[in-house]
Amino acid sequence: MLFILRQLRRLEIRKRSAQYFLYAFGEIVLIVMGIMIAMQINSWSRYRSDRALERNFLHRFQIDLQDDLANFGEEVEICQRGLEAVKEAVALLHSENVEEDFYKLNLLYDLAYIDSFNPQYTTYEELESTGQLSLIRDESLRLAIQKLYAYYNRMEVGFDHIFIWRKNTTNGYDSETANLQYTEWNRDIFPPKTRSESEWAFLNDTEHPSFIKTETALAATSFWLTWASSDYEKIIPQTQALRDQIDEALETL
Repeated sequence: MLFILRQLRRLEIRKRSAQYFLYAFGEIVLIVMGIMIAMQINSWSRYRSDRALERNFLHRFQIDLQDDLANFGEEVEICQRGLEAVKEAVALLHSENVEEDFYKLNLLYDLAYIDSFNPQYTTYEELESTGQLSLIRDESLRLAIQKLYAYYNRMEVGFDHIFIWRKNTTNGYDSETANLQYTEWNRDIFPPKTRSESEWAFLNDTEHPSFIKTETALAATSFWLTWASSDYEKIIPQTQALRDQIDEALETL
């Protein structure tokens, strides 16, 4: 009888141990499931946040590229007007000139001025500096963005070099002639017929050093405008293509 009671007690202990084990196992399963659900919710939340950032950056690229296209188009028009002004200035230079023509010459020369290459870099530089360019999941789009802005950088370097060359080439016109006195801004201070004829008479002497400096300044300006216009015309279709690609990407987000 005592033996049977001992056996029953052992069975009861084993039964309780099994229940404790099942309970502990159930607790562990619940904890693991809770962690997995929390991780899934966090992952889903992160995904939504990343997609919102992706849409935001692509919208900003849209705005930047649209501004660039408008600016590039305006610069092409300015270059064309500047080239027409240079042609008119060269024709004026090679005609019989009076003092008043020096004002006209400088006015035409000023019309031939353009700014250096200055695209919108804000959005791209932010993505690059923060390492967030990978937020753009479409690899072909991401590579197209990197390619365009690398081209922008090369263009900017080229523009700066040509701009400095043009400035150095035309320095003699500003510093070694009476050019500054014969600008519209100084007309009230240096009105016609108050200056020495020697300051403008070189316009009628093709062998005079000042005439040669003036012609050189016009030639350098013409080269600068032609080069700039050509580069702008090359970059416009590339910028438009990326803008279109971003438009398509946004439609799928």
